[in-house]
Amino acid sequence: KEEQGLFSGFEDAPVGYAKVDDVIAGWTVTNAQVRVSQSQKAHSGGYYATLSRSKTAEDDETGGAITRELPTAVGQDYRLSFVTHAVGNDAEYVLGGVITNSVEGMITLTNSIPASSDWITNKIQFTASRSVTPFTIRTESVAVRLDTIELIGPGPHNLAEESLDILRGERAMGEWVLEVRDHRVGPDDSGEGEVIDPTLVSWYIKIIGSDAEDTEVTDDKDRTYTRDDTADSLENGKKSRGRIVENETNYWTVETCDDSTKLTIELSSIKKSNNAKVSLLASYGGFPTGDASTDDFVQVDMNDSYFAKLELDDSGHLPLQPGELLYLTVQKMDTNTTDRAIYDIVAKWNGNCDSEDPPDGSAAERLAKAEGSSTFTVAAGGESRLVWSMPANTPAALLELTGLSVEADVELISADGRHVRNSINPGQAPEQIVLREDDFIPNLEGDWVIVVTNQENEAGEFTLNTTLATEQGDLVSSQPIALGIESQFWPPTVRLAWPSVPGEQYILETSSNLMDWKPLQEQDADTDEVIFHTDRAWFGERFYRVKQVTGGN
Repeated sequence: KEEQGLFSGFEDAPVGYAKVDDVIAGWTVTNAQVRVSQSQKAHSGGYYATLSRSKTAEDDETGGAITRELPTAVGQDYRLSFVTHAVGNDAEYVLGGVITNSVEGMITLTNSIPASSDWITNKIQFTASRSVTPFTIRTESVAVRLDTIELIGPGPHNLAEESLDILRGERAMGEWVLEVRDHRVGPDDSGEGEVIDPTLVSWYIKIIGSDAEDTEVTDDKDRTYTRDDTADSLENGKKSRGRIVENETNYWTVETCDDSTKLTIELSSIKKSNNAKVSLLASYGGFPTGDASTDDFVQVDMNDSYFAKLELDDSGHLPLQPGELLYLTVQKMDTNTTDRAIYDIVAKWNGNCDSEDPPDGSAAERLAKAEGSSTFTVAAGGESRLVWSMPANTPAALLELTGLSVEADVELISADGRHVRNSINPGQAPEQIVLREDDFIPNLEGDWVIVVTNQENEAGEFTLNTTLATEQGDLVSSQPIALGIESQFWPPTVRLAWPSVPGEQYILETSSNLMDWKPLQEQDADTDEVIFHTDRAWFGERFYRVKQVTGGN
């Protein structure tokens, strides 16, 4: 029977660069530079290694290299697999003293590691000619990520003595205790009279599971939808949309940087009618269920404006744990009101994660000016990329997509890939993104890549409006105010609606001559629309404008 002779990643290895001759997760570093990273981008677990070439290396110097000895037996057949993500083609692996066919005999097998846009699995079958088989990964110059090494070969295996059925239905999250005993004691059965010491020589545990998958179900009204059963990770500054039907639960995760000191998570909703409010539960001990007797968590609920905000720092009941996985659960608050809830969720944190990939702006069209309005097209189901150059000393900026002829979403990504903001309004509704210098984005100066994604199967067009803050730090939108007379009777009331961004602060101002303005009302936006009410003027003309001010978040 076959068994798993080795299953290794880089779990719990020291994060950062390793020196030559350092041993990390069973590997010996034979040439710098090798770095261990902790991230959800790992193939399995939360850690992976990156081999690369130093930017200051001499022309004749090669990149990182690591080696380890695989436990093998002479003449036995093995299957080796390891997972890589290489950005070029000059990385390779070396397997020493193996037999791959009956013609060549024992050889040192050297093969290149193919370049890939994501993790791929490399597989080798060989016959061992040694009791240990040296295995080396090395790169000439390109960066190559390494994770999940598995060796399958002959050998005995042991299962649990007791039935595991009693564990069915238990939550997998939390601490588990494994007890391993070796009962082979007493005289050796070989007849040589030796006594076997009651010593556990070695052991391993193999956990076999299956990935959760979203499930297509039908509700009690025969409507078919996809139930979200998986836990999606939130990207820094990127808004995601959640949907809950009946009494389901949504799951999310957040992994901040190792040096993060602040994290905010916001919930909002563009839909008020027939839409249930939701609660956010957060814990570092696993996905919280809402049972305070078993889970240590914090909870925030949507207010009457369908907005909720959770802030974590180094204080409070749940202090921020930088670099650790935060588990989020979203549940409906008012389950008797309606069976559906639609909400947006966004997480923002500070720090330098050192794992972001810069956006591809090589084929993007550069905007002629930092401020202005232009019309562009986007291909069916495709993207339109533009580069917006932000001048120095810009405290805030506003990006708007209006006049959409198709449903489209927009992302705004800094040139180094560290900062992302997006807008995902449904249908052909205008999209808005606000950039501000704050704890999360300390400096706006430089290039930002705009990515407009067409969600439909026909080409479309849109108008892109870019605005920089005034000397007072205010932002003035290109979109019109929706004005309506709400009451003709006393007191007469005018209703003014304005497209907004949750968390931003808005001031309504009025003027009789378009030159002298005075403030009327101030409001913090909880949703995608702020609404002002003011008295109607019976005689003469009155003008209104709305400004976003620097006090916004």
